[in-house]
Amino acid sequence: MIQTQRQNVYDSYLEAALKKFKPKDLELYDLKKWKFDYRFLSILEYLKKDHTELKGEILKPLEEVLDGVFRFPMLEEKFACRLLTEVAYFQDWCKKAGHQIVRPNSMNNYGAILDHFGF
Repeated sequence: MIQTQRQNVYDSYLEAALKKFKPKDLELYDLKKWKFDYRFLSILEYLKKDHTELKGEILKPLEEVLDGVFRFPMLEEKFACRLLTEVAYFQDWCKKAGHQIVRPNSMNNYGAILDHFGF
């Protein structure tokens, strides 16, 4: 019974988000227009050339934060700011529309699932 109620709330939220939410920055919703950081693109190019591991100069933009876990720039900074602005806009819309935003996981208080609003 509780699961059914949760599913109904979730389904209602998704339907409203996908049908009623009007994006602020439409260009963001076209992946072909995304602005990827040149360092991220160079890593992808390197890996396309049948390199099975990252080594040498290609490692410079990578920061190993834990053993085997790396952080690196993926999006150009201005583009990332636009994306964050759009997420905040969606969160504001949810609040005004009376929808509780579904987070990526139960420990995340700030994220949004991009798929839920058109990405």
